[in-house]
Amino acid sequence: MVTVCLMLFGQGQAQSQQITGYVYDIETQKPLSGVNIFIGGTEPGAATNSDGFFKLKITKFPVILFFSHVGYELNKAELKTPGISDLKIYLKPEIRQIGEVTISGERIMNLIKGDTLNIVDYEIAGEQILMIANTHKHLNEQRLYLTTISGEIISSKKTYGAGHLVNIPESIDVKNQMYLYKDCFNSIQLLTSEAVYQVFVNGNKVNLIYPTPFEEFETMLLPVKAALEGHLFQQKASRKSNSTFHMAPGDTLSRLVKTVTDPFGDFRYVRPIDFLESIPMTPAAEFLIKDSYERCVTAPVIQRKNDIAIFDFFGNTIDFFNAEGNLLKSVPIKFHLREYTELLVIRRTDIDMDNFSQRILYDEKADRIYALWHLRSTGRYSLKEINPDNGEIIRVVEVPDYPFIDRMRIHGNTLFFLYTEKTYPFYRSLYRMIL
Repeated sequence: MVTVCLMLFGQGQAQSQQITGYVYDIETQKPLSGVNIFIGGTEPGAATNSDGFFKLKITKFPVILFFSHVGYELNKAELKTPGISDLKIYLKPEIRQIGEVTISGERIMNLIKGDTLNIVDYEIAGEQILMIANTHKHLNEQRLYLTTISGEIISSKKTYGAGHLVNIPESIDVKNQMYLYKDCFNSIQLLTSEAVYQVFVNGNKVNLIYPTPFEEFETMLLPVKAALEGHLFQQKASRKSNSTFHMAPGDTLSRLVKTVTDPFGDFRYVRPIDFLESIPMTPAAEFLIKDSYERCVTAPVIQRKNDIAIFDFFGNTIDFFNAEGNLLKSVPIKFHLREYTELLVIRRTDIDMDNFSQRILYDEKADRIYALWHLRSTGRYSLKEINPDNGEIIRVVEVPDYPFIDRMRIHGNTLFFLYTEKTYPFYRSLYRMIL
């Protein structure tokens, strides 16, 4: 949530009162973690930690606090005057009537039935899916769809100007067209040509709230890779290194906790920007290097329940940190390496730049970690499940007959991905594969 980041980066107003409290399940009386707290108007919000605890700053009264959690009804609390603290909020489990769910025995299947939707992007939110798609009857009209995890459409909302070019340093492409983005607080953001909106699901309805200028989203939210118990982990990448910084709640300065360095970073890639800085490229030169790219050092961050994992593919370790940014343990890895022969004599071991994507997919629901491989010879994908305790590979899962797929996500031991169909009108469909 963009507004949360604005507060945590210390840009709140100087005069304010700190409000604290706990959020509970009204039936079980157990604390709820990950509850989003929204503040009416333009002030920042917060989220509860593993104990259901939250704290936030209020700069003016009266104010209305909204409490939202997947699977629970929306609740609110009105604070009329200062001096209130130690709130106790109770959320009621949501009862939603949906259509009959069909369970298929097929290992790989098209999730959305029929051929009427061309899916541009999607994100998984709890046990629901948000999609940006258009229909064959309205190719220029994009809608934001809310579906169940099994693909049943619950509702939709027309969007305007969806999509924005985003510069993601760790990506192969210089810029990526991004539509939906799941931030470090597990909130979904919709990027449009006008602003970035948080997608807020209330019952069966999809709402777009808190419009934020794209520049603020790009500079404030994108660098934050994880948030654990109110502590932020940000990254800054270059061609040579990737540095992860820790910021505690209320702090305005960050602390370096990990730097990943590629010793050959300056020489691994052909970069069109080098040509542009020296002399303008001719059309022929642009054509010849169209598959070239600039790429910064990657250091994937996995936000688990009780720790943060940072993958160092050049130092060959997985480093685990607690919420305060202190190193818990360092686990050696070698699954990403291969042996190279140079000048027919010299042999060296280095990261497999040809087949290893340097991407890590995390199944938050099942707490499983996968490394993604894309074989250059066939174009097909495979997943290698990693044991976080010893860094060894547990198993390898092949994705057969589906080369050049996109937007891979893993949820509940199921792989989701977009695939461009081979027949007219060549729509992109959402598939799922049981792992």
